[in-house]
Amino acid sequence: MASRPNRLVFLLVLGLSLLHFASPLKCYTCNSANSNLCNDPFVNDTVEAVRCALVTHVCVKHVIPNEGVSRGCSTKDYCRIYNGSNRCHTCSDDYCNSGLNQISSVAVVGLAVFHQFIAILC
Repeated sequence: MASRPNRLVFLLVLGLSLLHFASPLKCYTCNSANSNLCNDPFVNDTVEAVRCALVTHVCVKHVIPNEGVSRGCSTKDYCRIYNGSNRCHTCSDDYCNSGLNQISSVAVVGLAVFHQFIAILC
């Protein structure tokens, strides 16, 4: 049976992760047609992130051939609308459209659930 501290840690991690989903997403918003700072390699300390509208579910990085890079807030279907372009990527964590790999809060919750499951078995 899991100890009381393990359950408390699990509930704390789960609660903090759920808070993430209730707040507006923060995404870098720029277009390389207007600013070379948006191009890759992306230097995220030169471009401001914006709080997206609550109806926005993802950040987007879209590399458009012969036009450049566009980053911003959008809906989950954005890349599908562009015929599943392999140069269009969506993500759902703050600042995730910088192009750098970041661990998802879903992965953190998954690890917490796995840890709790192991603690129960032991």
